[in-house]
Amino acid sequence: RERLFEWCQHDTLFYINTFVWQFNPNAIGEASQEIGPFITWDFQDKAVHAILDCVKSKKDLLLLKSREMGASWLCLLVMDWFLLFHPWKKFLMISRNADAVDRPNDSYCLFWKLDFVHDHLPTWLMEMACGGPAETPSLPTTVLGGSVCGTCARALDDTPRATRATNTTRARQKRQSR
Repeated sequence: RERLFEWCQHDTLFYINTFVWQFNPNAIGEASQEIGPFITWDFQDKAVHAILDCVKSKKDLLLLKSREMGASWLCLLVMDWFLLFHPWKKFLMISRNADAVDRPNDSYCLFWKLDFVHDHLPTWLMEMACGGPAETPSLPTTVLGGSVCGTCARALDDTPRATRATNTTRARQKRQSR
């Protein structure tokens, strides 16, 4: 387990392809599954590396994409990788409105996707990442959520309107508001 944790810590794609499960509400056909392992395609591997490079170099990134290519998932998974394996980071997730960022039981919202990933990770991995029981995470990384507006990026500098914990059992209780 310690070795697997170290591999996850050093290799984003190993973490994603080995431990992350995804939800695909548009799965059609016998070979498609609504819930299953997130196995990246070559073009997604390149996108993950591009996202990582931009985060590490603190540069902007424009992703040209079409629907159903996993771009939202990939951005979330890179944030999640930093969240779990590289503490003291701060991220801001933005979507078209507040419900698209965080609405309980809505698989289209961003925080639901993070909760889904965490709910499907092995308990031992969450406990190692959180430094204790998975149901009471203690991570020094922050993921904020906001809706599209002219000043949404100020949430990184100002007191956040909504701060989310990283575990579904405590997430709604730990939300803070102005």
